[in-house]
Amino acid sequence: MKSMRISWTLPTVREQGGPLSPDDVAEVQIELSADGGANYSAVGVFAPDTLETVVADLPFSDAYVVRGRAIDKTAQAGQWSVLPFAVVDTSPPGVLGLEVTDV
Repeated sequence: MKSMRISWTLPTVREQGGPLSPDDVAEVQIELSADGGANYSAVGVFAPDTLETVVADLPFSDAYVVRGRAIDKTAQAGQWSVLPFAVVDTSPPGVLGLEVTDV
């Protein structure tokens, strides 16, 4: 199992290209899927001055997907930004098996 840091940057434009001030963002929603995006669970809702979070003790898998979106102060939600990722076991090899026999 491993802890993973999820970080994000706030959008600076609206969907149709107009400017978006960071002061106009009310919150950021982050969700996590462990089954390739079929189902999501909330990681959290964050204030716009928070740009990362840590998810602890994720089992090793290549089927994770994180998604996030910004919500403005008029309660308009942006589209989801989606990023697949893997949690890989990078620990050293396990214990070597040894055997000694007569010759």
